[in-house]
Amino acid sequence: AREKDRSAIEVSPDVSSDRKPDESAGQRWHRRGSSWRWFVGAAAVFVGVAAATAILTQALARGPHWSQPKQILGAALLGSVSCSSPSFCVAGDFIGDVYSFNGLSWERMGGRIASNSNGFAPHGVGCTSPTFCAAFFQEGGMTDLYFFNGTSWKPQIRQARFISGATFSLSTITCSSSVFCMAIGSDADGVALTAIYDGRRWASPTDLVLNAEDAQGPITDIPYAVSCASRDFCAALNGSSSPLVYYRGTWSQGRPIAAPGTLTSVSCPSSSFCAAVDRLGQAYLFDGRVWSTPIRVDVGAGKQFPPAVTAYR
Repeated sequence: AREKDRSAIEVSPDVSSDRKPDESAGQRWHRRGSSWRWFVGAAAVFVGVAAATAILTQALARGPHWSQPKQILGAALLGSVSCSSPSFCVAGDFIGDVYSFNGLSWERMGGRIASNSNGFAPHGVGCTSPTFCAAFFQEGGMTDLYFFNGTSWKPQIRQARFISGATFSLSTITCSSSVFCMAIGSDADGVALTAIYDGRRWASPTDLVLNAEDAQGPITDIPYAVSCASRDFCAALNGSSSPLVYYRGTWSQGRPIAAPGTLTSVSCPSSSFCAAVDRLGQAYLFDGRVWSTPIRVDVGAGKQFPPAVTAYR
């Protein structure tokens, strides 16, 4: 499948449907070792499981198979990994080093990041291209955020404050390009905040105000996952039973699709395709109009689903 920028997500989940993979159209879940793929025409969803069996290993998906793990010399334990194309990936370890992959080999990029925290947050490093990356550190209530410009890492948030001085305890961030990022965090009182980056500077943080029938005003259930397809369209998870949706400056929430507290990750490459997963081994797909009912993916007895999903179109 042709891959685009990883950060993307969908529109208002107002209703649920009974849509499941249509095998007559070539839609089905595939298991490949510890990975699941769901093919929809030219689209594929990759959901992987990794176990730390060495100081640091990397495995590459080539066709239907994974390569053998290979140790990255000089690196510590992996904290996160992200790929924007088959020939460019980045991985961050727990001592502040980021390594890039050029399709053949790994090498350290930009020098060690001098963060105050002692490790990357889960899924805390990502790039839209080799010249724009974000690295997110978190330890307790302290959060640091750095951007990579192709040469070096520049601080954006240090110790839960923007460099400009505004209080912002970062929870999650997504960048759909080098000129748009959406960050979600909280203030000192625990109220959810959003901040937008336009390629040059961060706008002042504003309250995340939810426009919904049963809840209006600032929220205190801080989203822990967010993805944006563009500056007009994002979605986030905050532990409720359905994603929060951002459309042209307004946050809303649709009807429930999962049990509260079970959704773990969501990713969409466009406004017409989205995938979310929960802790119960289930996936939910969005086609631009409606979310599917739960699709059982992890059929192993007693197993739980991996916490993250990435969708490609």
